[in-house]
Formats: sequence, structure tokens, C-alpha cells
Amino acid sequence: MTVPASKRTKAKSEYANQARIVLLATRNLFRKWPKSRNYIETMHVMHIAYEMYSSAYSADIIYASTVEEHEMKLQLLCNAQGMLNSLSGLVDDWMEFPPREKDLEAYRKYPEGDPRYNPVVKEKKFVNYAGTLYKAMGVFTGAVKYERDQLKKAKNAESKTNTIMNS
Repeated sequence: MTVPASKRTKAKSEYANQARIVLLATRNLFRKWPKSRNYIETMHVMHIAYEMYSSAYSADIIYASTVEEHEMKLQLLCNAQGMLNSLSGLVDDWMEFPPREKDLEAYRKYPEGDPRYNPVVKEKKFVNYAGTLYKAMGVFTGAVKYERDQLKKAKNAESKTNTIMNS
């Protein structure tokens, strides 16, 4: 059922809330990031996180009533979902080679149980961040499925309207 424009309220969707949570978690993770890797990785990853956040909020403000609006909303949601996937790929790389102030050879020399093994960002933070990403990915997957269904319904309704008008 369509809500009249005068009675609509401003409510954020769950995917917009999850995008905000991922952005904040990304910022918190990079507070402890080594200065030597600051510019190279931090700027790139924060750009991905901000773009994901921007796409999610742009999709959230679209009140889709036409096929074109549904397509635009679906495109923005898929864009945000792709950026979440790229962030999760980066987390997998960080789990394998965590950031350190010292060189990579020192990292490879000492096993994780050794007291000289001292990553700057602990593995637990990466695991928590990955959990945040995977929860958001589940929400975005549901939002994309729902929007695809809405797009199909809008296309069917438009084709029925065109058929009736042509008759």
C-alpha cells in the first residue's frame, strides 16, 4: 500500500544503520593502525567505507514509485554490497599478514605464541570487525533481494498499465 506524501515519516532502513556501524567500526580499527601503513592502506579503505556509507544512505532516501527509481535504488544497494565484499576481502588479507611497526621478516620469524610477536592490531579486533562486516552483508543481501522483488512488481504493474492503455 502506498503512503501519501503528506503522511510519510523519515525512518532509516536497517541497511543504512548497518552502513553507519561499519563506517564507525572501520574508523575505530584504523585508530591503532601503524603510521608506516597509514597513507597507503588507510586512505584506500576509508574511501571504500565512506563510499559504501554514501551509497546506502542514497538508496535509503529514494522513495521508489517508478521502475527507474527502483532500478536506481537497486544499483546503489548493489554498489554498497560490493564495497562490503571488498572490505571483507581486505580483512582476510589482514588476518594473514597483520599490520606491524616492524618489518615483515620479523613477523615471519616469531610465531604467534612467542612473546616477541607483537602485532599492533590484535587478531581479536580483526575478528570483531569481520563479524560486523558479515552481519552487514547479510542485511544488504536481504535488502537487495527485496528491492529486486519490488522492481519485478513495478515492471509487471507498468506492463499491465501499458497493455490496458493500448487496448
